[in-house]
Amino acid sequence: RLALEEIPQAGQDLKFKIIRNIGNAYVKLGQYRDAIGAFEQVMGGNSDIVTAFNLLLCYYALGEPEKLKGCFKRMLNIRVAGATVGDDDEEDEETTLPLNRKKKEATDVLVADTLKTEVRARRRQWNQLVTAGARLIAPVLDPRDWRIGFDWVIEDLKNYEIKEPNSRLASELEMCKALNYLKYKKYRDAMDGLKAFEKKDKVLRAKAATNLSYLYFLEGDFDSGEKYADMSVEADRYKAKALVNKGNFLYVRGEFEKAKQYFTDAIVAETDC
Repeated sequence: RLALEEIPQAGQDLKFKIIRNIGNAYVKLGQYRDAIGAFEQVMGGNSDIVTAFNLLLCYYALGEPEKLKGCFKRMLNIRVAGATVGDDDEEDEETTLPLNRKKKEATDVLVADTLKTEVRARRRQWNQLVTAGARLIAPVLDPRDWRIGFDWVIEDLKNYEIKEPNSRLASELEMCKALNYLKYKKYRDAMDGLKAFEKKDKVLRAKAATNLSYLYFLEGDFDSGEKYADMSVEADRYKAKALVNKGNFLYVRGEFEKAKQYFTDAIVAETDC
C-alpha cells in the first residue's frame, strides 16, 4: 500500500500490478471479500485473464453463483493482446504474400517468430484458464441439478464461438459434462454423451474414443471397447491412455507379449501413466 501511494498518475499499469498483488495477498490471508475489492478495481481499469480467474476463485470460495456467472462472462470478453480471429490459419497465408513483401519479412523473421510465440503462449494461457474456470463453476451454478450449470456454461461458450469460430471450448465442456456422469455412476448417460463426439473433429473424436474404450472395458463389453481403443490409437499413436486401453484388451485376450509392448510404449510416451 505504501508503494501504491508513491506511484505517479502516469504509472497506471504499475498501479494496477500492485493492486493485483494486494489482492493476491488477501487471498493468502483468506480475506476473500477484500481480495474481491482489489481484483474488481483491476478489472475496472486494466482487465486481464489471470486477475479475472482469481476473481472467479474468490466468488467460488464464497459460494455466490450469480457472481460466478457474471465473472465468467467477463472472462470471455477479455481479448488476448496481439491475437486476431483466424490466427491459427495464418501459416496458410504465407504462400499468397507478394514477392517484395516476402523479401522484406525475411529480414524480420526472428522478430516475427518471437512475437508469434508470445501471442500463442498468451492464447494458450487464456484457453487454459477459461477451461479451468468453466469446469470449476459448472457443477455448482445450480444446487438443484448440476446439469443445469453445465448447460448454462456450454451455451455461453457457444455464444463466444460465434465470434471465435476456431474455438473448441464448448465441445470440451460437453465432454466434461459427459464424464461428470461417472461421479454419479450413470455410465450409460456418460457413454451416450461421449458417442455424440463421433461426428466432431479428429482431436475430440480421439478423446471421446479413449474414454469410451475404458468405459466399455469396465462394463465387460470388450469388442466395443477394443474398437474405440483402436480408433484412439490410430488418431494418436503416442497418447499413453489410448495405449494402455489397447494393452488391457490384448491382456484380456491372452496376448501378453503384444499387451506388454503397448504398456511399454505408454510408459515411454508418459512415464507416470
